[in-house]
Amino acid sequence: MARLAGKVAVVTGGASGIGLATVERFVAEGARVVFCDLEPAVGRALAERLADAGVVDQHIEACSEALFDRTLAVNLRGPWLGIKLAFPLLRARGGGSIVNTSSISALMGMPGQGAYGASKAGVLQLTRVAAMEGAADFIRVNAVCPGGVVTPIIYETPLLDRPMDAAAVTAAMNGAQPLPRAGQPADIADAILWLASDESRFVTGQSIVVDGGLSVEFDSRHRRRASAVAET
Repeated sequence: MARLAGKVAVVTGGASGIGLATVERFVAEGARVVFCDLEPAVGRALAERLADAGVVDQHIEACSEALFDRTLAVNLRGPWLGIKLAFPLLRARGGGSIVNTSSISALMGMPGQGAYGASKAGVLQLTRVAAMEGAADFIRVNAVCPGGVVTPIIYETPLLDRPMDAAAVTAAMNGAQPLPRAGQPADIADAILWLASDESRFVTGQSIVVDGGLSVEFDSRHRRRASAVAET
């Protein structure tokens, strides 16, 4: 099934994690894919075989201006520039689809994610405004909000002394949301594929949450207690 046959896709942050899964999914669906990444060496290796700024947990008081500015530059200014440059090209082609990557951190008050959460919340508003500005030219703009996903950003974070084991991270994240399994990059890539394809041709300005139910859970303590009882 070639859902993106004849289409050209540009994927930012395409060398690892969700971006890599999206590149592979789009190629499998027939798209011609151009991707870029903040890690050019990793990107070259991927291209031969065929960032996003990351989640930095730091309380507002401890977060430096430099870190805050960099987080917004990558996570918010980056998508803004992408939209700004893409609009004239998509308009000339008679329309198209832009999918931004936000986060459930934009929807929930997570301690330590003042800069990251603010940048991702900005992406949602940018998405809504861009959707309105592009609608007359059949340019659709939507966003995905991933929850906890097993990617190198999680298990290779520079905040740790050494990388964590991916299998151990997956096991720990299996119980982190109501659906009892860890999120995988392919889960997000499938949502992005739908938003990029003609199957979502009447959808614009929306934020699709892909988090196993985490952001709508009232109180995770009830789930954890029930899990503990079941294990005894």
